[in-house]
Amino acid sequence: MLRTIIIDDESSGINALTFLVAKYTHELQIISTTTRPEEGARLINELRPDVVFLDISMPGLDGFEMLDKL
Repeated sequence: MLRTIIIDDESSGINALTFLVAKYTHELQIISTTTRPEEGARLINELRPDVVFLDISMPGLDGFEMLDKL
């Protein structure tokens, strides 16, 4: 099973993706979600997930900036 984190500034996006993952795959385990990009970067470093679903357009720190920092 692949450990997964979802990072999206809109909780509706997290909820929709969580629903789709649960409905269509048993290969992914969602270990954490957040609507705050800065927390997302910390979670990636601490939890070391196999897969990250990352929103590109977020206030403060967009997805590409986060990838550069990691």
